Amino acid sequence: MEPVVLVLDGTTSMGLPLDMDTRLEVELNRRMTAGDNAALLEYRRWLASDSPKRIDAVKTAFSDMLTNADPKLSIAAVSFTSCFAIFTHPFVSFDGRGRLDQFVGAVTPHRNGYTALTKSIEAALRLLGTSGDGKRGRVVLLTDGEQESCGGDLCALARATARDRPGVKIDVVDV
Repeated sequence: MEPVVLVLDGTTSMGLPLDMDTRLEVELNRRMTAGDNAALLEYRRWLASDSPKRIDAVKTAFSDMLTNADPKLSIAAVSFTSCFAIFTHPFVSFDGRGRLDQFVGAVTPHRNGYTALTKSIEAALRLLGTSGDGKRGRVVLLTDGEQESCGGDLCALARATARDRPGVKIDVVDV
């Protein structure tokens, strides 16, 4: 059975409600970038709302997966909250899944977090290198980020992975 590394986005936007209209989020981001303080206040109100958050949906799905996945499946995790805050949890067997669930449960969206897709997937690939032959496995990225915002080249990483490690598959789940 191929090992799996789950990559969890813990950036600011993951603290927004699940049901927030994406167009509104894009508009608020545009206005905030232009220095509109009213947009910043509205964005903060959305973050403070009692509605179910994106991060909560991801954590619930992660916990469910840990509970229901084949006991023989080796699972590791990576979380990121900004360009330089990338954390890893090594592979665990079935008995260690509780620790992995705690690792993911501790992820809290951080203010001013940028989307480090490339660096976090690189961290996941390094973890896969510690499992078996390192040439097979799956990376599952759970994010609401539309694009890399930390200067990485995700397409170049995908091409290099396909060329050098064709047995590694990368899936993206858009929250």
